[in-house]
Amino acid sequence: MNLDDNIKKQKLKGNKYIRDPIHDIIKIEDQVILDLIDTKPFQRLRYIKQLPFASYVYPGATHTRFLHSLGVYHLSTRLLDSLEVDDEYDRLLVKVAALLHDIGHGPFSHLFEELLKMAGYTDRVKDHEIWTTKIIKEDKEIERILKQISPKFNEEVRSIISHTHKKKLLMDIVSSQFDADRLDYMLRDSYMTGVKYGNFDLNWLLRTLSRKNREKRDEDNNVIGDEICFAVEKQRGLSCLQEYLLGNYYMYEHVYFHPVVIGLESILILALKKAMKLLKNGRITGFYNNVFKKLSNAESLTIKDYLSLNDSVIISWLHDWRNSDNTELSQLSSELLNRKPYMVFQSKKSWKHDSRVCQIYKENSLNFEFQFREREVSRLALKGDYDYKENLKIPLKIYIYDRKNNDIASFDELSKNNKLNEVAKAISELEFKEYFITTPRTIEKSFKSILEGNQNE
Repeated sequence: MNLDDNIKKQKLKGNKYIRDPIHDIIKIEDQVILDLIDTKPFQRLRYIKQLPFASYVYPGATHTRFLHSLGVYHLSTRLLDSLEVDDEYDRLLVKVAALLHDIGHGPFSHLFEELLKMAGYTDRVKDHEIWTTKIIKEDKEIERILKQISPKFNEEVRSIISHTHKKKLLMDIVSSQFDADRLDYMLRDSYMTGVKYGNFDLNWLLRTLSRKNREKRDEDNNVIGDEICFAVEKQRGLSCLQEYLLGNYYMYEHVYFHPVVIGLESILILALKKAMKLLKNGRITGFYNNVFKKLSNAESLTIKDYLSLNDSVIISWLHDWRNSDNTELSQLSSELLNRKPYMVFQSKKSWKHDSRVCQIYKENSLNFEFQFREREVSRLALKGDYDYKENLKIPLKIYIYDRKNNDIASFDELSKNNKLNEVAKAISELEFKEYFITTPRTIEKSFKSILEGNQNE
């Protein structure tokens, strides 16, 4: 049986439908998609929240990576249709990559990456995208399903996710600065939290997209060939695109970086940090988990180890630790479970090495190592030209097509040259960058006085 026959064989005789609060109806046309949804690694995403602690501020934000992944799959099909991608192999490749793009997320999503870093793991181990490609490659259930398409299908799916595939257009649909992932999480997170920042006119934006050929250039701006990309039409879609970019920026500033969310994230990280040290020193009693023991010693994790972890597992540990003989671990666990977030201060400078902070902790008999966290956060409304992953330079440009002049150029290039409008120029310069310092509330006044004194200096 040849490749075309394999793809035709995947078509369902009767489509399957999933009801969704954002997209209304998600249509499943291929057996391979149904089979992948039913795998253990994908079903695990039901137990990993999209926004781990947002529900402590916005009670409706209890949606999961499972639901988000279905939404990304759906939007990938809409982008394929809008861009008139007709090749059935390419379409299936993108749909599978979109469905599986988040399968490597650990418990509490990006927080788990910080835990792995804190435990001493290398970048290749802590990055959820590395785990995504590793799971797709090594999980027997997924491997068997993808092999039905072609021997190289598994490898090509991974190349789409890792941004090493030869077709830029297919990669950008799944991962770029304007992709199915962002389109879904903005609309979904906005709806589930009840805020309006992430709302934008999706249907109209998709109508303004088109495939375009453009010159491909190297780092020195030399033409090295042609590539197919997609662009937003300037005359019809610019305002909608700007709405999308601003909405993404404001979602980070007001939802993802909300002080209560940051304060609770800090308690979780500090509790896990404390527990790892206690376990490593043999000082946790009445608790045993082989995977957490490996984490504490930065030992190699297997696929089975990694997939055994989810939000519920970590929460069960916190319930155990709430009754710990160690006062710090017990207190941290109780504060998180009872929604008692640490106090969050925002500053333009780092405070973790300031002697005055250490003195406050000492005077109040607090453990600086396990009761202080500082996180530098930043967000650009329009990202730079490139992103770097595994020493790979990945272009992040959003292209604008001028129908009147039959010309295509990047959003950032046009805005810098004042060829769009004042809103575009403002977007290209809009940046949020702060240090978030989290401390116990008992020293709120003391820490605040230092911050205010520093501002008056």
